[in-house]
Amino acid sequence: MSALWRSGRPAGGVARGGAAVGGAAWGEAGSGGGAGGRGAAGGGAGRGGAAGGEAGRRGEAGGGVAGEALAGGGAAGPPGEPWAGWWRILILGTGYLGIQVVWTLYNAYLPNLYGQYLASNFLIGVIMTLDNIAAATVQPYFGALSDRVATPLGRRMPFLYIGVPVTALGLWLIPRETGLGSLLLATVLMNVGISIYSSPATALMPDVTPPEKRARANGIVLLMGGVGAMLAIFVLSPSFDRARTLPFDQAAVVVLASLALVALAIPERRLARYAGIKGDEPAGAAGSADALAQRGHLLVALRAVARASDRRAFWLLLAAVAWVAAVNGAQNMFTRFGTEALGLSQVEATYM
Repeated sequence: MSALWRSGRPAGGVARGGAAVGGAAWGEAGSGGGAGGRGAAGGGAGRGGAAGGEAGRRGEAGGGVAGEALAGGGAAGPPGEPWAGWWRILILGTGYLGIQVVWTLYNAYLPNLYGQYLASNFLIGVIMTLDNIAAATVQPYFGALSDRVATPLGRRMPFLYIGVPVTALGLWLIPRETGLGSLLLATVLMNVGISIYSSPATALMPDVTPPEKRARANGIVLLMGGVGAMLAIFVLSPSFDRARTLPFDQAAVVVLASLALVALAIPERRLARYAGIKGDEPAGAAGSADALAQRGHLLVALRAVARASDRRAFWLLLAAVAWVAAVNGAQNMFTRFGTEALGLSQVEATYM
């Protein structure tokens, strides 16, 4: 489960829309994470509004129906309309379950697959950093992009519709490699696919969840991630002994099934009422360093951290890099150590 942010796994603070350099937390607000402000008609209290004649935050004074259009074209519902509900959060958690299935198999099997062609564990370790490179480049870009787009399908879901099938295709190709080149190509394809939808999927939870419920919702999503890791280790991995393609084919089915469930259960345009428009733009003038950094411009953000007079962010970022490097250096080679040094089979080494 390597990477600065493992496709949905919290590893640090949140940037807007869930796109973070160095991590994102499911339970954070993401883009527009403040409470939706639906004003009350005729002086009632809106959600987040004041009773007695004031319309709720972002509502219209005088009591008309509040409701700002949400990014993606939705509109806030009437006062008192229930939120998405816990059952939808559980289904949204299946997306994180699928992500953890992918990364568990990735860390367990890829080192030994590359070991077929490379004798150097150092070179294998270098290749295994591809996911970290994608996490530091592709993920922040698409996370920030999902804050700004407005489509008939919503802001986040289009990236899931693109990224999940690409991820599934990469999973299908990995065990069918015919040489180092084809294995490397399949690995890159899978990493790009999962990086396209990870940050938008992360931001979807706070978009459909009121702030006071996000901590519990975050716990549900993380629980589903743990279930995904156990599913990969104890259910999918043993099928490798029957056919080396089976664990990856099954993982591809899992991520596609999770996409289908999320798409059917979570109509984003209707439910993402907690992702507002006003106040969602980055602070600072358009084109300023702060605005560009908040929009996911990685080099601008790193330069701002490096030049800041307050060095706490720099040291925190450096500590995060060192922590990730140390964890990945050991984690990515566990199964290779098990098969080479301990004489375990691939499946037995996966249990380590």
